[in-house]
Amino acid sequence: MEKSVFCIVPSEALALTIVNNLRLAGFCNTDVSVLFSDEMGTHDPTGHHGSLMEQGNGNGAEVHAVFGGALGWLAGIEILVLPDAGPHVAAGPIAPALREHAGLSGAIVGALTAMGLPEHQAARFAARVRDGNILLCVQSGDRGQRERAREILKVGGGSEVYPTNESRTELDAEHEREARVETR
Repeated sequence: MEKSVFCIVPSEALALTIVNNLRLAGFCNTDVSVLFSDEMGTHDPTGHHGSLMEQGNGNGAEVHAVFGGALGWLAGIEILVLPDAGPHVAAGPIAPALREHAGLSGAIVGALTAMGLPEHQAARFAARVRDGNILLCVQSGDRGQRERAREILKVGGGSEVYPTNESRTELDAEHEREARVETR
C-alpha cells in the first residue's frame, strides 16, 4: 500500500516552489497531490486573477493552462464542487479520493482518511484548506522516498508535515511540539 506525506502550505508561491523541487528530485507527477479552495482565487502567470469558476473553466486543459509551470506538471487537475466546502482544485491521487466522497458532507475529511490520515488530522487539514491554505501530499511505497519528500516539504516551507502509517510515538511528539509553538 502506498503511504503518504502531507503538509499545509500557506501560499501559492511556496506551493509552486515545493512542487517544482519535488519534480526536480525525481518524484513522479502522479505521486504528488495538491488541494486548495478555488474561492481563494488563482493567480495565473498571465496576470488574470479570480477563481477558476469565475473564469468559466471546468477541468482538463483549461485548468492546466491557468496553472502553467510547476502546478501544470501535476496529473489530473480538476475542479470539484464539494457540498460543504464549495469549489476546490485538486490534482494527483487526491482527486479520485475527493471525487468518490464529493456528494457527502465532510468530503475532504473522507478523502483524506481514505488516503491514510487519522480522522482528527484529516479534520485539521480540511479546516486549514477551508481557511485558504494549500494541502500538498506525496505518495510512495518506498520509505526513503517518503523521508526525502518529508524533507523537501519542510525545507520548502510546509507546516504540519504528517506522514501516514509511520511510527506514531515520534510523530505525535513532534506534532505536539509544533502545536505548542503555534499557540504561543
